[in-house]
Amino acid sequence: MTLNATMRLSPLPSTGNLRFIIRALATSIRRGEAATDGAPASFRLPPLDPDHVAAYRTSLGFRSPGIPLTYLYLAVQRAQLGYMVSSRFPYPVPGIVHLENDMQWPGDDGVRFDSTRQARITIHPRFERWGRDEHMTCILETDLTQDGVHFAHCSSRYLVRRSAASVARRTAADSALMPRPDMVYFLEGDAGRRYADLSGDRNPIHLWTWSARLFGFQRPVIQGRHTAARMAAHAESHKQSAIRRIQASFLKPALVPCEIALSCEHNHVTAWVRDSAVARAQFEFFN
Repeated sequence: MTLNATMRLSPLPSTGNLRFIIRALATSIRRGEAATDGAPASFRLPPLDPDHVAAYRTSLGFRSPGIPLTYLYLAVQRAQLGYMVSSRFPYPVPGIVHLENDMQWPGDDGVRFDSTRQARITIHPRFERWGRDEHMTCILETDLTQDGVHFAHCSSRYLVRRSAASVARRTAADSALMPRPDMVYFLEGDAGRRYADLSGDRNPIHLWTWSARLFGFQRPVIQGRHTAARMAAHAESHKQSAIRRIQASFLKPALVPCEIALSCEHNHVTAWVRDSAVARAQFEFFN
């Protein structure tokens, strides 16, 4: 896939600094009345830092060599947040909820980009109603290219406005008998802050009890991409093969501290808190 080489590239924002946080908080006055599909936004992806890749692999439990597919989402999310704080995005950024994510390497012959060189991230936004309550969501189709060659794709769906029906009616979370888990890990109360230091994802719902309560949560919520990465690392270990594609759905907030259990069946992994599924992912592998 070849993209317009003359498209202006913006630097990836540093989402963890105070200036960006203030910009994000300032979007709280937005009302979202003029939500329309927008023009693409393009960002510069700098060379990857091998030490940061190694820290990510160690923190999330990846054992096989190379760049985990989920690692690329760290840069993708910074680009997506850069788009969201811009004047082109009509909704408030604080409190946005990540619902679904589909990320993949194209082709069947492995990773095809040079991580020591600059690349490009291009976002194609669209807005649509979703679910039985017709929530308003934003879908950010995101392409990663280098020298005009497409090397990865990410489609992220975010909840940007809850419908009136869902506000009036709280639906009980689905519960089921959790199968025998393949692994269990415990998240301390500061897990969201520690992952924020690693990933740059500093949505207030993840950081402190007081900031999570501002958005209706009794305790901080662990980032969905933290759970997805743990599921991906577990799937790679279970399959003994690198992941080519991950399709993840974030079903219910996992409030920390908590114990998360992972169960694997074929190419699916489910994350559980007690008898509630909080996330599910389907995987495709290179081998």
